[in-house]
Amino acid sequence: DENSCLGLDPAQVRIFQQGIMPAVDAESGRLILSAKDSLAMGPDGHGGTLAALDRTGALDAMLAEGVEHLFYFQVDNPLITLCDPVFIGHHILSKSEMTTQVIRKRYPTEKVGNVVQVDGRTRIIEYSDLPDEAAEMTLDDGSLKLWAGNIAVHLFELDFLKRAKSQASALPFHRAHKKVPFVDDRGHTVHPDAPNATKFERFIFDLLPSADRTLIYEVEPADAFAPVKNANGAATDTPELAQKAMVTQHQRLIRQSGGDIKDGVTVEINPRFAMDSTELAHRLGENLTVETDRYFAG
Repeated sequence: DENSCLGLDPAQVRIFQQGIMPAVDAESGRLILSAKDSLAMGPDGHGGTLAALDRTGALDAMLAEGVEHLFYFQVDNPLITLCDPVFIGHHILSKSEMTTQVIRKRYPTEKVGNVVQVDGRTRIIEYSDLPDEAAEMTLDDGSLKLWAGNIAVHLFELDFLKRAKSQASALPFHRAHKKVPFVDDRGHTVHPDAPNATKFERFIFDLLPSADRTLIYEVEPADAFAPVKNANGAATDTPELAQKAMVTQHQRLIRQSGGDIKDGVTVEINPRFAMDSTELAHRLGENLTVETDRYFAG
């Protein structure tokens, strides 16, 4: 159909599936059944990307095609600037093997990874692994000591990924305490009200200490981070708040391009129409005035 591959040449699109791992009962450590004849399985985390790229031949295909760098992001953040040329430029000029974007955390226990230095190596401590008292540590000026929050946007050298795939310790498994439906001894399906199982996940950012050269690249949250993690009605990270952040960002793009937009007007810009204010000014002209709700489509 008309949305197939979102306008890309199908030859440029490769879809692959990450691995899975069994869940175990949190108390006994025994495997859990999702049905009488099936184990309860779950994705092996975004760290499984590297193994999946290797297993499916995608990594070798990229290397054979002369690809040198891989841009990585997670789909639950609509403010990401895809393949940001400034981000890529810093990565290449610094000869970084792995570059990661960070924001200045909005509050100490925000659910983002914490970028730190340990024994001269850059690494990320996931929020779930960091005690609150560590997250709340401050400097003399009152600012957070652990201020740099990972937003899951990375750039990798392909040669680094080729090297890292053979390092068994590069991507260790982490334990996640989750609610997992299961079949009990009588064959009945149980939907637990509280976390009852341990899942095993890898995190792609655990590759950082394996890189010989790394770069941490700070971005403004208003320009780059509006995650969707909670249902509407929650205090943070909801679809409604993400959409509001997108509209605010696109209003700002119009003004940066030399246009004018009336207060309270809702506007969205399809990235296939324009990716930044320079491209928007070229497409629309600098005298653009938006007085009613608009959607600029590619």
